[in-house]
Amino acid sequence: MAQSCRIKANSFAAGIWILWNATVLVDILAIHLQMVHMKVCSEINSSSFLCTVVYASPQQTKRKDLWYNLDVMENSISESWLIVGDFNSVLHDSERVGGVVQERLGCKWFQSFLFDNKIWDLGYNSPQFTWSRRNLSQRLDRQFRVGLLCAKLYGP
Repeated sequence: MAQSCRIKANSFAAGIWILWNATVLVDILAIHLQMVHMKVCSEINSSSFLCTVVYASPQQTKRKDLWYNLDVMENSISESWLIVGDFNSVLHDSERVGGVVQERLGCKWFQSFLFDNKIWDLGYNSPQFTWSRRNLSQRLDRQFRVGLLCAKLYGP
């Protein structure tokens, strides 16, 4: 039996929908317009970790609020934590090709959040750019690890 948590989209922006099945127990710990924070536990081997699913606002001033809220959460977390989603921000110029050159203050806030909290980007095995429109391509979707994330959630 599948279960879910949903933050409704506002037109075509925002919105998060998380689904899980009966082999996983999910305890929703916090809901914010740009994220859902939860504890994920395996019924198979009793391992657990924290997970935050993000759909960051396309508006950089609203994203600053997201970085602040994640930073406050990070200061109270002492276990493994996975942060995944669409961050609507690039970390480096190499993660953006095409489009109009613009000030990237949002990128600086994102970099500071990761650096200050010693958060590791888990990289990717897919195409470098996760979003494209006309002549602009960017890497906006990613996953991060904080602490020692349990690598084998589902057994040996």
